[in-house]
Amino acid sequence: MRKKINIYILILLLFSIFFFGCKGKEEKKSEDKSQEMPPLLEQVQEMTDDVVKAAISKDWSKSLDKVKNLQNKWNDLYPNLKKQGVPQDDVDNFVKDLNVLIDYLITKTMNSPKSSSGGEQKSDTGQQQTEQQPSEQEKQQLQTQGGGKEGQGGTQEYSDSQGSQKSSPMEGKKPEEILKEIDPIIKDNQEDLTIINASIEITKYMPKFMQLFKSNVPPDLFKLKYYIRHLDVASKMIKWDVAAMDMENISQTWDSVLPTAIQIDPDMKVQLDQSIKELKDVVASKNSNLTGIKTKVIMDDLEGLVKSIKQKAEEEKKKKK
Repeated sequence: MRKKINIYILILLLFSIFFFGCKGKEEKKSEDKSQEMPPLLEQVQEMTDDVVKAAISKDWSKSLDKVKNLQNKWNDLYPNLKKQGVPQDDVDNFVKDLNVLIDYLITKTMNSPKSSSGGEQKSDTGQQQTEQQPSEQEKQQLQTQGGGKEGQGGTQEYSDSQGSQKSSPMEGKKPEEILKEIDPIIKDNQEDLTIINASIEITKYMPKFMQLFKSNVPPDLFKLKYYIRHLDVASKMIKWDVAAMDMENISQTWDSVLPTAIQIDPDMKVQLDQSIKELKDVVASKNSNLTGIKTKVIMDDLEGLVKSIKQKAEEEKKKKK
């Protein structure tokens, strides 16, 4: 009888140890999650965005320089992530994708011819200035034709006309430049698209790292940005199966962000609802000419939403003080 009692006590003791041990781990995990996101992580996130933008602009040397800075900042950030129990797989995969991008950029930079665009730009600028300013001979002719004050008025009228032309946003823009503003990667070759895609890949780890901390901005917003950029490149590479998967992920992730969007900016929520629907229709029609402009609109709206969330957080922080 006493033996049975001892067995029951032992079982009860083991159960208690297991129960309170698990509870302690959960409390510790909850406590760790309450730690504010370090500024270093926000800086790394912004730097990954800058790397993508530089790659999209095809400024490979600039992209490489930004990746170098990102590598240094990542080394500073890693101890913070380690303390928060970051999964080693996420770290290893991030470093692997970062190395792939660096390798691409070094190869591309080495193989790219030296740019002479600076000199050409300078020459073009000088030419524009010459065209915009009337010569002394033209001024004299205007004064002679108009005579006295009228001549001065003619000169003023000429100057106003030039100023009006200068202020026109479309003045002097070539079709290629306008197209580049609408969709900067629409005419990119497969090699360039591969590098751009590699730059986008490193951004997908930012939400995973952010989830380890308390953050004002939902990490899923940055996950959305990743899927949207990835979809655009996939469509340009004619990988519609990948684009379709990205679209599905966009819809699911947007659902998780909706409560925050409604609270912060109801109008923005309506805009994003419509924009995502339009993008879904474009993906269904497999029209890569339209994915660029549709994703750009969504990205601009998401940037606005992130900015609004940060501003509101700052306002609430000031009120508490």
